[in-house]
Amino acid sequence: MTTWKITFDYLSEKHPNSVALFKIVSNFAPSGVPLTLIHPTMTRKIEGSENASFVNDHIPVFVSDEVEIMENIGTLISFSFLTCLTDGSSYEIHRLVRLSMLTELDSKRNYLPFTQAAELLILKFPDPRFEVLELCTSLFPHLKEILAVNINKIFPQTPEGNPTVSIVFNLRLLGMRYLRLYGRSREAAELGMETMKVKGPIGFDLDDDDTEFSLQLLEQVSLCLSDLDEYDDAHRLAMIVYEKRKALSGVDNPATLASWNHLAWVETHPKGDKDKATEIFRQIIERTNQHPEMQHLCIDAKKGLYMVLRYTGKLEQASTVINNVLEMQGQSEENLVGCALTVEEAADFMWSRLNQKE
Repeated sequence: MTTWKITFDYLSEKHPNSVALFKIVSNFAPSGVPLTLIHPTMTRKIEGSENASFVNDHIPVFVSDEVEIMENIGTLISFSFLTCLTDGSSYEIHRLVRLSMLTELDSKRNYLPFTQAAELLILKFPDPRFEVLELCTSLFPHLKEILAVNINKIFPQTPEGNPTVSIVFNLRLLGMRYLRLYGRSREAAELGMETMKVKGPIGFDLDDDDTEFSLQLLEQVSLCLSDLDEYDDAHRLAMIVYEKRKALSGVDNPATLASWNHLAWVETHPKGDKDKATEIFRQIIERTNQHPEMQHLCIDAKKGLYMVLRYTGKLEQASTVINNVLEMQGQSEENLVGCALTVEEAADFMWSRLNQKE
């Protein structure tokens, strides 16, 4: 019997909650695990998180006393299972013990700690479209560990309707968005394709949570394919999503408008119809401009319109659009707008991409 196993058996008898915590954190990356990620009580108190309502609706409350959590962490540190890093707010997991723990959990087909780790991560990982990317970057190594797990092996152990399925799929969607924003569209597309294969046939029933996820997944795959110069497939998927949303919810529904906006962005591809993109962007701006709750969508449409106007040589109109966006935000060009890029930076990136491909 190895030394770690002797220690582990001792902790299991004397400090079972510390062992339970270690089983959970073993599913994260071995270095840079932030306290707020492994601290259920602190994580649960976060309000306004992009995924807070989803978690509250789908996940049973993870009850744990704050003092007890810190005691459990202290126990793991004293036995060298965890090491507190110099910043004082994150930890490193003993790599060999972590590997041994994951091997043992897998051999026993015990996927509860994986489920709990996924639950904690979805609470903390923000939507890369709307948040500063530094937080996404710091948490992405842990998300990557979750995404690397063979979900085909877990799903047979998961009863139908178990929230673990939705959690894993939504983490995959967040991972796709992050990868694409960092120019890794091929990886994002492959992740989306794999997820679609696991999900199987996509249903389109009204008010179906699974249908909403499927539509978002198709949209992300479409965006990635557009980045990869696969316009025909990207446009086909974008049209499917837009038509389905319009049929289910009507043309003025925010989700439908978002899909329409996505279709316009696909049309900005070199093979796309720039006039059609311009028309769609203008209609979306008109429909959302007076609705504060849709400001992100309005800004994204104006960003797209700016890019198309600039690309087609209408620089004066493009300048008016971008200045209007900056005025809406009350920010200078150096500040962040939308998904962690200034409007100028995002539009310049897209514009240069188009120039290179024509």
